[in-house]
Amino acid sequence: MDALTEPTSGSDVHISGKLLMPIGVCDAKYKFIDLTVKQPGSVHDSTMFKASGFGKKCALGIYGEGFVLGDSGYGCTPYLLTPYNAPQSPSEVYYMFKLLFKNMT
Repeated sequence: MDALTEPTSGSDVHISGKLLMPIGVCDAKYKFIDLTVKQPGSVHDSTMFKASGFGKKCALGIYGEGFVLGDSGYGCTPYLLTPYNAPQSPSEVYYMFKLLFKNMT
């Protein structure tokens, strides 16, 4: 598969009447490196990330010194960076600026 297409109406995945939410991770060339379909029902994205193969590989350091950017719903770890809710010091403001810049490139 070279391109992703928008799912058609009614293409949700259901098992035993519960909606499953697939989470896919792509590399810089838009190739899937991980796909997780777990946790039926309403589950927070951070729980899905921790349960995914990608999240587990990040925790083990398989991807080296790289990191993932998450929102404030995730816990900050050496491999998953999250924003400060209210930056106070110049270093916290600089960190937030760098996160913003990374999201824009």
